[in-house]
Amino acid sequence: MTATTTTNPYYCQIHGSSHHFFLSYRVSSEERIAKDLKPVIEKAGLRCLGERIGVFRDGDCLTPSKQYESEFLAALHLSQAIIILLSDASLNIMINHIQEDIKDSCLAEIMDALELYEKSPETVTIIPIAVMTEKEPGVYERFEPWTKEIPTEKKFNQVRDALSRLNRFQMTNLNPQHCFENVYPLLNVIKPIHLDESTRNIVLMGDKFKYPEHSLLREDLFHDLVTHITTTGVAVISGMGGMGKSTIAKQFAKFMMGNVHINENNLDNISIAEKIFKLDRFGGDVLITTRLETLPAGQFTTKLIAADSYMKLQSWSTETTREYILRCCPGLDDAIRTDEERQAFDRLVRKVDGYPLVIYQFISFFMSELPSLVDMESHFERVVGFNGGDSEAHCLRAIIELSCIAMKSDEIGRAALLVYFAIGYLEPSNIQYKLLDEIVERFQQSGKMSNDVERHKIVKRLIDLGLVRKLNTSSIFTHSLIQDEARVLAVKDGIQLQQLVGESILAVLGSDPYNSFQFEIGIHVHHFGVFHVGKESYGSKLEIAIDRTSGLLYIYKGLFSQAETTLESCKEKAKDFYGTTDDPDYALILNKLGNVLNAQRRYEDAHAIYVEALQIYESSFGRKHESVATILRCMGMVANSVGNAVEGEVFLTESLEIFKEVYSTSHKEVAATLNNLGNSFTILKKYSKAIKCYEDSLKIKVNLYGTRVHSSVATNLHNMGKLAVLRGDTTSAKHYFKECCEIRTEIFRTTNHPEYAMVLEDIADIDMMEGRFQKAYLAYLQVYATYCTCFGEENSKTESVKIKKSNAESKLGGRFQCQMM
Repeated sequence: MTATTTTNPYYCQIHGSSHHFFLSYRVSSEERIAKDLKPVIEKAGLRCLGERIGVFRDGDCLTPSKQYESEFLAALHLSQAIIILLSDASLNIMINHIQEDIKDSCLAEIMDALELYEKSPETVTIIPIAVMTEKEPGVYERFEPWTKEIPTEKKFNQVRDALSRLNRFQMTNLNPQHCFENVYPLLNVIKPIHLDESTRNIVLMGDKFKYPEHSLLREDLFHDLVTHITTTGVAVISGMGGMGKSTIAKQFAKFMMGNVHINENNLDNISIAEKIFKLDRFGGDVLITTRLETLPAGQFTTKLIAADSYMKLQSWSTETTREYILRCCPGLDDAIRTDEERQAFDRLVRKVDGYPLVIYQFISFFMSELPSLVDMESHFERVVGFNGGDSEAHCLRAIIELSCIAMKSDEIGRAALLVYFAIGYLEPSNIQYKLLDEIVERFQQSGKMSNDVERHKIVKRLIDLGLVRKLNTSSIFTHSLIQDEARVLAVKDGIQLQQLVGESILAVLGSDPYNSFQFEIGIHVHHFGVFHVGKESYGSKLEIAIDRTSGLLYIYKGLFSQAETTLESCKEKAKDFYGTTDDPDYALILNKLGNVLNAQRRYEDAHAIYVEALQIYESSFGRKHESVATILRCMGMVANSVGNAVEGEVFLTESLEIFKEVYSTSHKEVAATLNNLGNSFTILKKYSKAIKCYEDSLKIKVNLYGTRVHSSVATNLHNMGKLAVLRGDTTSAKHYFKECCEIRTEIFRTTNHPEYAMVLEDIADIDMMEGRFQKAYLAYLQVYATYCTCFGEENSKTESVKIKKSNAESKLGGRFQCQMM
């Protein structure tokens, strides 16, 4: 069959001359589905893809006329993707029509779509969707069109041919009750989700979106969640800690292939949502979990309730709890041999009260220890008692206490108990094995743990008891409520671990400049600082080191406001702790604070801070000291930034000499200072000296770190690219900038970082010089957005790129806007 053609021009009054999707369906059997799908696809497409999505449905996009059929076929030919809804009822009607020699319009559409695809497969996509068959009210079964029995007469050849050809495409099933679950896969046809490597690893390897093995995947809630998100773009799941909010959120994120904004920590201050999520304009999809029992009054809550997008998780029923525990504990039924044991189990199930986290702990403990149910229930009685209050928390504590008692019975268990207590001070979502190794080693060095116990045996014991769960091949995680119990029980046993854990974190983090692994360790620094460091005053040098390091990590992440706040607070509390401003540790805080001000281009303030730190260091150590050399380098960087490269060269030359004398010519501080000295020579147009400094610095760094994927290496490449531009070698410059961008993306795991933006700005400058104005304009847009976030709109760097953006836009004139339209 040859595809039907038409010369009649077609123009949809709603969508214009073409559509993204063409809905092919039979009115008598699939009209309701088509009517439901069309507006949701268009709304979700605008929200998620940022563009208006046109969906052709004859009832909306055609007006009755003599040219109805030709316009219908013209619309089909002008669509990017043709959705063909097929049901058993539709095929039965098709067979009856052919049997009675009646032309079947649905068959004609299918054949025309197939012919169109085979002529031009690169311009059109066929999406066959099999509509599930309702066998009884609310119960649907899969429908497989290619298995449909078609009469053998010759007149049915076209039907058989159509089904055979459709079967070559990937056909999906659609449940009419959950038809919105097909919306995102359909949008992915128009604009596929391209995952970067880090996101791909997170989603496909299941690290971030992994849910526990014994998690109850609530399919009913999942379907409701998909409906809420698809139709409105936002949903809130509320419930107390341990109710399974994260599990259903991760289940949904996996369904979305990570293409959804999920706040990983509970958002318990809904006023934040009031400020951030402007529901009429917010792009993308958002899923919020919160522990609030009820949401406070406000615009955000009002819109959620109006959209029916507020889901409150309830505890499981007693019967569901019983069935689930028995299903996950295959030996439990056999272990209940007497009436006393059965009654004890029944009482335990009632005490658990359908609380998912407690159920998980119950299952893990029973499968690991195979305890007496009577003894287990007796312990529950002692812990929970009849004192009212938070029975779920008491139940959780009862099971964890039983786990701790069990661990005390053998050497590996006692080691595991110490590690569990230590985990109480870590950030629970990603606990790296390397950090656990450091903690275990310190326990062994202190004599609290046998040297023969291996970390993997400790972790296995904790996993078996459900106290931690495997995240990936190098990390574990736990629930924050289980972690809270670790600290409570450690204090109860008289074990103080704050100093040991804090020192372990800092030891594994190491010194800057940081790589991607160190940033992962950094989450424990921030967590420790928030929860285990004095808010009003410091009690130890460790607390000072934690806050100072936390501020430094913020600098490297480009979060300058947080860095300044943290370091200012650290400075004031350290002054009280030491009782003086002459201590070298105080000067080190000043050094880091000066670095924040320098990064924000507040050069005068940075210089004053550095001078104060230098005076303290010289008074304490004399001139020939590495701390003095560090401050001199910082002062040289400030001098370079304000255009005084002569002074910058003086500071940096002295800094370099001190570092070489104190360390060696191949030390990382020597490499860093050579790089900065290269900047001085670049400004002074001493290009040969500059390139020599950069190359010597780069060689030292690559040898030291054993890789080019390091933030310090990226800094060199950036500077070498800028020097190449000044020398008129834009080809080499682009090569340097490209590698620098790749390294910084790998290190920071985002392109929304000021150091990435600075390279992007330099690339855009080259594009402007070489006449690629549209590319430059788009780059300046991204750079401007990053600078506004990191530096503020009034910062000179932000204002500078704003001018560049305007210049690029003026070069484009109206061309770019026309292309965008």
